[in-house]
Amino acid sequence: MTEANIYSFAETTFSKDLARLIDTLYSNKYTMQILCADKATVGFIDTLLWTYSQLSFLPHGTENDPYPEMQPVFITTNINNNPRGSKVLILIGVDVRVPSEKALIYEKIMVICKDSIDSPLLQMMNELKIPVYQVVKNVKTDKWEKTLV
Repeated sequence: MTEANIYSFAETTFSKDLARLIDTLYSNKYTMQILCADKATVGFIDTLLWTYSQLSFLPHGTENDPYPEMQPVFITTNINNNPRGSKVLILIGVDVRVPSEKALIYEKIMVICKDSIDSPLLQMMNELKIPVYQVVKNVKTDKWEKTLV
């Protein structure tokens, strides 16, 4: 069953939190499709994953790179471009739209935003009976806490 998680990152920790989330998913053996609203965001995520840690490398590729089917983390602007058949979809920003027939092929949909989710995306998930959780970081413990929306 598909589950949606909405992550609201603070502006000051956005890059660090996003990279850590992707790294955690990769460490747990997930492949993922990262869907961006535009090519500038694809470039931003690509650069972030190349540079976020000097101690480790997070294998990834973009829609412009060769061998997309070999990339465990694939960054694209096209929802139909999922060469690994990834079961995790990460939406960068609330401007990204997912057709309802595509949403149900994923086990996890993660919406990454700096504010709250917009109502059309939330409405689509409710219509598809996808449980939606708000995930926020507890600043005292540095752990993520999840509540049903």
